[in-house]
Parts: sequence; structure tokens; C-alpha cells
Amino acid sequence: MGPPKPPATPARGKRIKERDPRIPAPGTVLKATHKGKEYTAKVLEQGFEYRGKTYRSLSAIAKEVTGCSWNGLVFFGLGKLEKPEAVAPNQAPVEAAAPKQEQPAAPAPEKPKAATPRRKKSKAAAPKQEQA
Repeated sequence: MGPPKPPATPARGKRIKERDPRIPAPGTVLKATHKGKEYTAKVLEQGFEYRGKTYRSLSAIAKEVTGCSWNGLVFFGLGKLEKPEAVAPNQAPVEAAAPKQEQPAAPAPEKPKAATPRRKKSKAAAPKQEQA
């Protein structure tokens, strides 16, 4: 017997898609609030369910809700802004926090200006006026 064989690779053009670790377990219900209304989506094994329809991504649901492109993970509070803890399917739904409003950045402290060399005034003679 020789060394163990490496795992088989997928056929050409086929991709093995790993589940995004930011997405909770299938069966989890995600909640988001937009313009005062609460929206829920259920995590499925392949995709998400919103209002009885299956969507491939949370971004598609966010676009359906808002009418414009959104990062679905951020919309449902799973993105970089805030990550809620995963909840098992038999527990209460995950409360998605509204995206944090960015605080205006404090003005950067002013750097002392470096002395800039000044140009010397040209000693070019001004046109002389003739005396009569």
C-alpha cells in the first residue's frame, strides 16, 4: 500500500461551496427592522425563506424590502457592523440590530505647517520714467 490518496476534486466547472460561517444554522429566524417595520427571514439549508418565497441570498431579501441594493448580512445584523449570537432553530429568533449610525469623525489635529521658502523679490528694475 502507498500513501493515502488526496480527496477527489470536483469535476471541471463544479465548485464546492462552503457555508458562510456568519450565517446561523438552518431553521434560525432572522429579524431586521426597516423604516419602523419588522421583517423576518428563515435560514434554510440552501438559501433563505421570506414571505413564503425562497431566496438565494440575504442581499436579495434586503433589496426586496428596501428597493435598493444592501449587504444582506449587514441588513440582518450579521455583517461586520454587529454580529449577534447564533440561536438554535428551536429557540427564539435572532434580534438583528439596526446598522449603527456612524458618528462624525473628530477633526484630525492640525499639523504645524512647515515653513515654505519664500521667493525673493526680483530686483528687475521697474521701467524708468524719463525726466524732462
